[in-house]
Amino acid sequence: MLKLEFVDESKEFFKLFIPSGLYVIQNNLLYIATSNLPADVYQVLYQMKVITTAFFSVVMLNRKISVAQWSSVATLAIGDLRV
Repeated sequence: MLKLEFVDESKEFFKLFIPSGLYVIQNNLLYIATSNLPADVYQVLYQMKVITTAFFSVVMLNRKISVAQWSSVATLAIGDLRV
């Protein structure tokens, strides 16, 4: 069964492995950031993930985001800056 999942279906395996590997790296970097950054700076940078995700989903994935969604992202960005 493992051979079927990891060898025969290697394309499907890498589709899941790459995002999960990046997630592990991101979480380890978050632990380093919490120990080296002030709490307010850390919180702003952590919330910026939503903004960058929206931006890259438009640029890299050619997704369309409505005006309401962009205004929500902008509101989040303004809220982060007021910390």
